[in-house]
Amino acid sequence: MIEKLRRRTTDLVQLIEEIPPPRPICVKLTTWTGVCEECGREVESTHPLQTSTACGVGFL
Repeated sequence: MIEKLRRRTTDLVQLIEEIPPPRPICVKLTTWTGVCEECGREVESTHPLQTSTACGVGFL
């Protein structure tokens, strides 16, 4: 009986890949605000990675 069982077995292989936890990426963006010398309106610069133009309470 054991001889028959040995001939019918196959190897089962499992691969386990551990994904490392994400590391935070800190980016400092510097933008400017000012007054247009020609029209007197307040203007501000932006950056492609900038998600908000808010400042005040959330301003660091």
